[in-house]
Amino acid sequence: MAKKTPKKSGYFVAVWHKNSEYENEPFDFYEMKDKLIVNILDGNQKGQFIFSKEILAKKSIIRTDYSIGKMAFRVYPDWETNLNKAATLTQKWQSQYFIDLSDGLSEQEIKAQNVNKYLE
Repeated sequence: MAKKTPKKSGYFVAVWHKNSEYENEPFDFYEMKDKLIVNILDGNQKGQFIFSKEILAKKSIIRTDYSIGKMAFRVYPDWETNLNKAATLTQKWQSQYFIDLSDGLSEQEIKAQNVNKYLE
C-alpha cells in the first residue's frame, strides 16, 4: 500500500526486506516475484500500479547485477497534477502500469482497459 505524504506529491512505497544479517536491503531481481502490485486508497481516489520486475530493474528500483536498487520510491497516479519536472517524467513512464479504479469499474470496464496485459 502506497502512503500519501504531506509535504511531497505522489505516494511513497517501501521496497526492501531484511537479509540474513537482519539488515534492510532493496528487493533483488532474482529473488522477487514477477510483479510488484502497489495499491493506492486516498479518499475517493483508488488505483493500482502493476509493475513487472523487468521494468523495476530497468528503472534501477530493484537490485540487479548493474544497480544497487532503492529502498523506496514514489508513484504518481494520473490524478496527481502540478508536479515538478522529475515527478512528471516519472509519472509518464509509470502511467502505462496504472489502473484508475476511482469510478468503481465493472469487470467489463477493467477488461476494456487491457488489465490482463499486466497479469501475463
